This record gives sequence, structure tokens and C-alpha cells, in this order.
Amino acid sequence: FFFQAHAGIRDAQESRGLGDVYKRQLLVFSTLSVWLSKAGIERSTITLFSWAGFAYAFKYLWSPIIDKFSLPIFKKFGHRRSWLLLVQILIILSLLLTSFSDPQKNLYATAIFIVLLAFFSASQDIIIDAFRIESVSQSKQGYLSSMYIAGYRIGMLVSGAGSLWLASYFGSENYDQIVWQKVYCIMALFMAVGIFANLTSSEPKVKKPNLFRTVVMKVVGAWRRVMDVKYNPLKYVPDPSLQAYFMLVLFIAWSLFFGVLAVNYLGFFNYDIR
Repeated sequence: FFFQAHAGIRDAQESRGLGDVYKRQLLVFSTLSVWLSKAGIERSTITLFSWAGFAYAFKYLWSPIIDKFSLPIFKKFGHRRSWLLLVQILIILSLLLTSFSDPQKNLYATAIFIVLLAFFSASQDIIIDAFRIESVSQSKQGYLSSMYIAGYRIGMLVSGAGSLWLASYFGSENYDQIVWQKVYCIMALFMAVGIFANLTSSEPKVKKPNLFRTVVMKVVGAWRRVMDVKYNPLKYVPDPSLQAYFMLVLFIAWSLFFGVLAVNYLGFFNYDIR
């Protein structure tokens, strides 16, 4: 889960203090596993819940949407802070919905709420990383990164060991859904720390470059570095389109060569591949 703490860094010469938000998703994994185990859910089913963590692996798929498009609501907070505030509210809502679900009675509802929780948590990761990088200059990234890791560790303790301690404090060895309802509601309450950090922070003042132009310039720069290699035979080909064609052919041939080597190394032969 996403326990959040506020870190301020003051710079008298540049700008006012900045706030950063920290989080941890242990309520989607370790604490949830204990809850489901206490509820009598089979271990194989509990393992399937870990698939919700794929949201963190594939968050790059929707990160351009968060980065490119501004929200029509919360405009006064700026681009980053408005997205962050929306996601924080949705995380609280997902935690509350999860807390009022009972895996013994409706496991599918719990699964849906956990997937939503993981999705919004991964989205929060996207926003916080961008916020952190854009908030200070390159020379101060080390200080902010250290505060980020500190909050990360605090989040692990609170959402992991803290939530399990609460479950032990409120309940007994026998399963009681009310106990876990209280735990997840209290963890949702901790999100107020992150919302406070967001509301008291300032929007990063960064001029966004044209995305298409940036990508094109990166590709052109990489191509020029390739062509500047001393023993590169393609630099003797005058037509750039022919150069691109030869590079494509070489890439396909290279891929096929190593693909065949890998397949044969694994013990497969031509008649085994369909």
C-alpha cells in the first residue's frame, strides 16, 4: 500500500519548499495474503491475487496519458498535483471498498477492488516519479532520492508490519471480517498524510517539450552516432533511405541467426517447431 509522508526541501535562492509523497503496496500483497489465508481461501487462489502486481510492471502503457493530458478538474493545482490528488482519492475509495468486501462470501468482489487498488497505486508511482524529478534541479536529486527511500521504508513498516499488528490487536486467531475492515479503513486514513503533502506542495515549474520532436531528435542523434563509427561500412552508402534499408536487413538477419542458435541450444530441431 501507499503510506505517504511529506518531505520538504528548502532552497532560499530558487523556490519555496517542495513536498514529496511516498507509498507502498504491501496491502495488495503480504497483508492481503494473510487476510485471505485467515478467510480459508486456498493457497493456489491466493497466489492468483499476486497477478494484480502486474499493474506495476505495465504502468508504462498508460503513463503517456497521465503525462500528456491534463484533467478538467482540480485545474488550480496544476498538472502533476491534480492527477496525484485524483489518484489519491481513488486509492482511498478502493481501500474502503476492499475493506467492506468479504472474501469468504464474494471473492470476486475482493479481487476486483484489489486490482483497482493496484492500478491506482501504480498510477500514483508514475506521478510521484515525475513530480520528484521535475521538482528540483539535477544537483539536488540525490537529497530528494534519499528522502524518497526513507518514506518508502516507512511505508513498508506501516502498511506491512503495522497492518498485521492492528489485525492482531483488534482480533483473535479466528477469522473476523470486521477486524480486517478496521485495518484497511485505518490504512485508508493514513492516505490523508499524502493528500496533505500534495496540497501543501508547489507544482513543478517545468516547460514540457514537444514529445514527437523529442523522440525524432533522439532517433536522429542515435543514427548519427552509429554513422560516425570509424569502421562503419554504411557511411559509404550515400542515400539515407538505403542506409535504413540495410540496417533493417541486418537486424532481421541478426535476430534470425541468434533465434536459430537459441532454439537449437534448447534441444529443439526444425521438425519440432510448428
